[in-house]
Amino acid sequence: MKASDILLKRAEGYANGDFEKVYKLYSSKSELIEYFRELEQYVEHAEQVQSKCSIFKKILILEEKSRGNLAQVVCTEYFEEQPENKQIKYLTTSVLSKENGEWKILSEKRVEIEA
Repeated sequence: MKASDILLKRAEGYANGDFEKVYKLYSSKSELIEYFRELEQYVEHAEQVQSKCSIFKKILILEEKSRGNLAQVVCTEYFEEQPENKQIKYLTTSVLSKENGEWKILSEKRVEIEA
């Protein structure tokens, strides 16, 4: 499995509202897990965000580089902001690390770009 496949799984989890699946794709060393120590905290937060303002639409992988146990994936992510149905596009750079033979999301940086 490639590192970019993890981001596609994350996108699928967002789109289907399966936030437990999303949470499990992150490294225990990631900022997301450091902030949301408990799965239930993250799931509650993600459900609120999705229900009130932001709906994930799609992802496009642009570039993937890997060396040893680290990988960097650059992608474009598309969201729809509610209630005005505004399309938002982000350029996202994700760093992943291999932990116990599986890729996990270590860090992410999102920059809004013109849709």
